[in-house]
Amino acid sequence: MEDVEKYMVQKFIMGKCSAEELNHIREMAPEAFEKHVQALKLEEEDSTHVLASADEMYKNIEKKFARHTHSFTVYSFLKAAAAVLLLLGSLSWYYFKYGQEVEYAYATAKEADPIKVSLEDGSAVWLNRHSQLKYPKHFGADKREVFLDGEAYFEVKKESARPFFVHFDKSEVKVLGTTFNVKSFSHETDRYVTLLVGIVNVKHKEREVNMAPGEEIHIDKSGETKKYKADLAISMAWREKVFQFQQAPLTEVTAAIKRWYGVDIQIPDKQLHRRRVTIRINQREKLYAVLSALTESVGLKYKIEGEGVVISK
Repeated sequence: MEDVEKYMVQKFIMGKCSAEELNHIREMAPEAFEKHVQALKLEEEDSTHVLASADEMYKNIEKKFARHTHSFTVYSFLKAAAAVLLLLGSLSWYYFKYGQEVEYAYATAKEADPIKVSLEDGSAVWLNRHSQLKYPKHFGADKREVFLDGEAYFEVKKESARPFFVHFDKSEVKVLGTTFNVKSFSHETDRYVTLLVGIVNVKHKEREVNMAPGEEIHIDKSGETKKYKADLAISMAWREKVFQFQQAPLTEVTAAIKRWYGVDIQIPDKQLHRRRVTIRINQREKLYAVLSALTESVGLKYKIEGEGVVISK
């Protein structure tokens, strides 16, 4: 296998790789690539037998990439990388591996159960219902970035050289390797970040906040950021398919029910919007059972109107 890879690296240096071989080279570990380059240099007394001049190598690679523009984009720094290879015996590997035009994939959890997404670096993400994750098929050389609309639980593989970013709304979470939860639905006003393991940095507009395990950050519709001790049983209840709230605004609870059951819920009396709710209900219950338990807990009532629900005194 090593001999095959070494031969492939030699073809890459000479600009003679096929499209399939280029893909294989791209997936090769940097350490393995460097090892094969050094072996090739040692095997050849005259390095020009193995390594074309920087200009010739650049032109060969450029021509090869030009024939496969659907998969690769050539950047001018490849010429500089070729010179580095000729002089130092090592291509700036990450420029090739990660310097490509970013190709994104999308994962969406609709009305089915939450789904798991496995990322290229070994990290894992669990998406709650009605959530979407946008992520690159191949992460960059110096950072890993994903984009979230909805709620997701992250288990990020530690890589000190490549921090992991989660972008949502006008905010971002930066981590090296940790376990945390982000809740940020585009049609809702409140955002939450809950940290279970490790250390993260949360940035919203110009403000940055560091978090420790067991802490939660709430960003409200005005952009105000608050950090406090999290009730993990409540923040992570969705992973157990449970609605659990402790002194939460009524509208926050109804928003969760609307997402889960796909039903419109209206509360015409705005004075009721901030009424506090403490409740725990299994999400496997029928909608009428959930609505009955909710309204009884706060002394209200509900009625079905058309295909929606109205809650009132």
